[in-house]
Amino acid sequence: MKCVMTVAGSDSGGGAGIQADLKTFGTLGVHGVSVVTAITSQNTLGVRSIHIVPVDEIESQFEAIFEDFNVEWCKTGMLPNEETIKLVCEMQKKYGLSLVVDPVVYAESGAKLTKSADALWRVLQRCVVATPNKMEAELLSGVRIECEDDVIEAGERIVKGGCSAVVITGGHLDGSDYLITSDGVEVIRGKLVRGGTHGAGCTFSAALTSYLSRGFDLLESCKLAKEFTKSAIIHSTPVGRGSHPVDQLHETREYSERFKVLLNVRKAVALLVSTPEFSRVIPEVGTNVGMGIMGAKNEEDVAAVSGRIVRTLCTTSPTQ
Repeated sequence: MKCVMTVAGSDSGGGAGIQADLKTFGTLGVHGVSVVTAITSQNTLGVRSIHIVPVDEIESQFEAIFEDFNVEWCKTGMLPNEETIKLVCEMQKKYGLSLVVDPVVYAESGAKLTKSADALWRVLQRCVVATPNKMEAELLSGVRIECEDDVIEAGERIVKGGCSAVVITGGHLDGSDYLITSDGVEVIRGKLVRGGTHGAGCTFSAALTSYLSRGFDLLESCKLAKEFTKSAIIHSTPVGRGSHPVDQLHETREYSERFKVLLNVRKAVALLVSTPEFSRVIPEVGTNVGMGIMGAKNEEDVAAVSGRIVRTLCTTSPTQ
């Protein structure tokens, strides 16, 4: 199993940051290791306070990880100050990390999460790809984004600034993502979907890192990460009174539930087959064995024996 790293802040509400990254990594089949850069006191309503982890402790986390794990891919999220950014650049060079940079500046609630947005350029110039949203792309490029041409211009400026590739995500646009490199522009069309978006940016960049670590190329990884994030938004969890956190684990739970239903129906059929007396209680119209997943809504959510289970009359021919 691949080991993938996240360098980001901790969200006490469990919706974004390290928590979102690790849930995404696990769901997509890679082992997540983490370096915590800041501890935030936050929930779905907003950020109450931020404690920046001392840079020597951040370095200690890096060293502990590389002492034991083989990590090639790393995503960065909240890098709260210039000292942290400088250290991340040093670690990238020391360990040869392939970086996916989510240039986090603002939380979903609008709280500013870094004291040094300009310093982000240091790490952007070392990454494989960056994943800014509309506001972050505006800040990094100096372009006010009001239409598709503006998105492309902003991306091209970021690439000219030394970033190898940039995906400007569409959550604050029309739902389409824009992958921009020195070779051109790929528009990954989409549309806005209903659902909570707390942690959506973290989830997208973590998913992108996961797919890249597994050998998918950049464009395909962007498409897969987009679909994963879209599904997580649609199934967002209403656990608080603010913006609902996206749900990275819904598909895993659903597949698990469906598999359990299939196993239970198979066990029930095996039990009936091994119990001859059961035929005596079958009504004249027949019967069936079936089970639905939790919250079943239609026939696709139910597994059952095909047709009806009926009594049969066994006869034997006279011996000739």
